Formats: sequence, C-alpha cells, structure tokens
Amino acid sequence: MTTTRKQYDDVKARVEQLIAEATQKGMLEPDMDNDYTREISLLSRQMAEYEDTQITQQQMVKESLTRAFDELHSGKAHHDARNLFKAVAQAERDLEEGKCLSEAAFNERFAKWL
Repeated sequence: MTTTRKQYDDVKARVEQLIAEATQKGMLEPDMDNDYTREISLLSRQMAEYEDTQITQQQMVKESLTRAFDELHSGKAHHDARNLFKAVAQAERDLEEGKCLSEAAFNERFAKWL
C-alpha cells in the first residue's frame, strides 16, 4: 500500500490527538495497556514505515544525482546526462508530492543509468 504525505500527516495528527486525550485521562502511564496505547502504537509503527520508505527513496535519488554529477565531471557520461537530471528532478518532485516508488520501480526508471 502506498501512503501519501497527506495520509501520513493525517495519521500524525491523529496520534497527537490520541496522546493529548490519553494524557488528559491519565491513560499513558508506564506499562499501561489500553485502547489508547494500542492505537498509538499501531499508528506510530505505520508512521515509522512511511518514514523509512521516504528516507530510502530520498537516498536513492541522491545517489543517482551524485552518480550523474560524477560521470558528467569525469567525462564518463555514457548516456544523456540531461535526461538523467530530468529523471532525478521528476523523482524528487514525486517524493515531495508523496508519491512513493518501490525499489523495483526506481530501478526501472533509472535502469539505463544504473
């Protein structure tokens, strides 16, 4: 399932709301197991998965851009560097819009440069 940035922000707001409610009701004491702690835990894991995916994708884009610059400056650019820069820029825009690429989709998009 692909998560968008808006969905992530909505979940984050919900977690903050749950924490505020649970704190007000005294339901967040250490070692407590209740509906609040279970839902906060579940949503927090989902947020962490999204953050991990985003970090991975950002790293892949950064590595591709670094590779393109290295090839361009070393004179070893075997492919049209301009097209690579465009592909990297599009990938960055996709990330900013919350569009997540799987590693397979990323590799397919950048196959000729990898």
